[in-house]
Amino acid sequence: MKPGGICTDNFEIPPWFQKMIINTPYMASGHMMPVVDIARLFAANGIRVTIVVTAFNALRFKHVIDRDIESGRMIASEILHFPYAGSGLPEGCENLSSTPTPEMSIKLFHAIDLLQPHCVKLFRDHYHNCIVSDYLFPWTVKLAIELVGIPTLAFSSSGFFNLCLA
Repeated sequence: MKPGGICTDNFEIPPWFQKMIINTPYMASGHMMPVVDIARLFAANGIRVTIVVTAFNALRFKHVIDRDIESGRMIASEILHFPYAGSGLPEGCENLSSTPTPEMSIKLFHAIDLLQPHCVKLFRDHYHNCIVSDYLFPWTVKLAIELVGIPTLAFSSSGFFNLCLA
């Protein structure tokens, strides 16, 4: 093993990859939970992980993350303030599953767009070696290039097969 690297079974994690940020998972259960699972897998292999999420959505996986922290994994949640006032959504409506009408869903999409500047500021203020983001956040690729060309991994919850057919 090279100095500074972490060895996990037969896979060596290079030192430059030991601090990672997971972007705000898209605010729908089918996107959020797999991204959180990916974050937990990285943390289980010795990589420091930050999940950027809103308060209501953090409650969906808080108990699992708390258990990971208690077991010594380096994983944390960075909570963003959800822009209720700017989006016209009622408090607690931070996920696609909590929008009862198509009109509310459109307001949620607008609110998610309003979070982008806050995410960008967070990424600029706290340097990390890699960004893992939902493919519905294409702006993270440009941001990663601006941040001295750090790698970006895009996650698609629809899977590889669907992308091959597109």
